[in-house]
Amino acid sequence: MEKHLFAGAITMEGFQNLYGNILNREKAKNFFVIKGGSGVGKSSLLKRIAKYYSKIYSIEYYHCSGDIDSLDGIYISDIETALIDGTSPHIVDPKYVKCNDYEIDLACCIDDSNISKVKDNILCLMKRKEKMYKSIFSLTNILGQIYLENLNIFKDSFDENYIILKAKNALDKIEPQENFKKRTLFNRAITANGITSLRCEYEENVVFINAPIYLANLFIDKIKKFAEINNYNYSLYLSPYSINIYEGIVVENTIYTTNPCAISQNYSIVDLIVEDVKYLSKEQEMFENLIISKLNEVKKVHLDIEKQYSPLVNFNKIDFIFDDIIRRINSSI
Repeated sequence: MEKHLFAGAITMEGFQNLYGNILNREKAKNFFVIKGGSGVGKSSLLKRIAKYYSKIYSIEYYHCSGDIDSLDGIYISDIETALIDGTSPHIVDPKYVKCNDYEIDLACCIDDSNISKVKDNILCLMKRKEKMYKSIFSLTNILGQIYLENLNIFKDSFDENYIILKAKNALDKIEPQENFKKRTLFNRAITANGITSLRCEYEENVVFINAPIYLANLFIDKIKKFAEINNYNYSLYLSPYSINIYEGIVVENTIYTTNPCAISQNYSIVDLIVEDVKYLSKEQEMFENLIISKLNEVKKVHLDIEKQYSPLVNFNKIDFIFDDIIRRINSSI
């Protein structure tokens, strides 16, 4: 079983780093923080480790919102092990050093003797990338404000008590599990490919929320509050537009979602209104397209940076690091 998610995304509030939410680091068996610049092989290493364990365990794959073909993390829940790209903008550092947290720096695999030949190119590309992201953050902030304005059109049109009752009834048959845990993540993000939903193979029961976004957000918020009161395990999925908007929640063995990605399999529906209402303004669509265009430009620059570093990487050292990580994980199982 596998899930493909985001633990980092650009929203109206800026870049959101949720990698600390993937697992309980205090109780984790292994938490590897992978460091190193672009093009040194972090994503390839993560894919290789995921492939090694995928035939035995369920794996969550955490994709880069800047380039969805690149991995920023994996989580093997069966053995409470995670490996995370800890470089900017999703900086993560070891917390319980050498207890269950380990830092792996792939920069040691770069040939220092030849870096001077590409240094100026790298610095120029990095400055260009930074400037592009400032523009994207400004546009995303405007997009989020438009989105929230559209959302509030429906705010005063519905009975909140009705939503509370629906949420309470939805959790009536759920039994709390041991080791209460809660997580906050994304299952959609604004990427160079557009508003992107990743493929998930849900082991949970899938319930599609048939409602405009404001009502769905209210419903999910009530579910979250009831889950906390009753010590249910849950994973909350945030909107790619704003961290103040919820798009889904997994409670124990059931996911409630507004994401069409989840309804490619058997599902049930919770109806909050008789007629589904959707609203997308031309302004919102225009800013989405602007952001997507600029993210594609950033992706090209990022690939250019990787091309500067990749020829300088000693992949024999990467092989040694891979073997060492596998040895550490297997010794903890």
